[in-house]
Amino acid sequence: MVTGGKLQVDFSWHAFIPNFTKLNTLVVFVSFILAYMGVEASASHINELKNPKRNYPLAMFILVILAICLDTFGGFAVAAVVPQSELSLSAGIIQAFKYLLLYFNTHLNWLVKIIDLMIACGVMAEISSWVIDPSRGMFATAQQGILPSIFQKTNRHNVPINLILVQGIVVSIWDAVLTFGGGSNNVSFFVAISLTVVIYLVGYLLLFIGYLILIFKKKELKRTYEIPGGTVVKAIVAICGLLVSVFAFLISFVPPSSLPVTSHHSYLYVLIGSFAITVLLPFIIYEIYQRHSKHHQINTPQHLLAKDVNPTTPPIARGEHHIITNSDKKSI
Repeated sequence: MVTGGKLQVDFSWHAFIPNFTKLNTLVVFVSFILAYMGVEASASHINELKNPKRNYPLAMFILVILAICLDTFGGFAVAAVVPQSELSLSAGIIQAFKYLLLYFNTHLNWLVKIIDLMIACGVMAEISSWVIDPSRGMFATAQQGILPSIFQKTNRHNVPINLILVQGIVVSIWDAVLTFGGGSNNVSFFVAISLTVVIYLVGYLLLFIGYLILIFKKKELKRTYEIPGGTVVKAIVAICGLLVSVFAFLISFVPPSSLPVTSHHSYLYVLIGSFAITVLLPFIIYEIYQRHSKHHQINTPQHLLAKDVNPTTPPIARGEHHIITNSDKKSI
């Protein structure tokens, strides 16, 4: 801006406020919802907080404010330098570095490639940490006997290697479906975002419904943290969360306005098909388990406190529960 560079975004009221009269414009909320998904995982550590009634809400407000600021400035940095007609939603940050560096020196293309490689390494590191958490959850399921016994086997480092290999194969297949099934990068990007949101929102819907049941039918349960204001305020918060989740779930299946009409069918086919498979598969597995393992004794997950978890392990990779098996009981 100082050297006379042209901004690629228009700072006018007409451009600043989306046209909410069109349903496909509302899909913009899906990306914002995804940015805050996962914060509920912190609730399991409330018992480790000092004065949780004060500090936990404070932490949530700080988190929301910081997330909005960082997302806003980061998104503006990309939108300000990359022409909208050339913007790729899955590679926008790389395009931003390219336009910025080549603007000052047209011979810095080699530096763009180095930055691209560094971003790719960072993404792979992030993925490797996220992959661990689902593996621990599935490993607990395998220990309960719901998955085949082959997934209970671990190597000498107590890593369920068979489960991780299968997970890698499944993830690779899904990546191929999203990448090649969409027909273009932006379709694949939107499907990946929307699919993540709708799957996650299934858990959110159950969470808010479960909370309503707790505040109306399980009032006697003692809790470390409670929303102030009594049952009425708790119900309002839960109902608002439930309604927003239902709205976000339904709006996710509307093709975004930025997608060409020719890509709408691809978007819906891949999204609906992937969602149906992902949601139905656990029910199928559990139905098979109930039919063939009626007398199987399920081990109870034991909650781990913060002091019981290796502090050098990244937070996203920390397992909060451990299945106490018969061999563990004998050693105890």
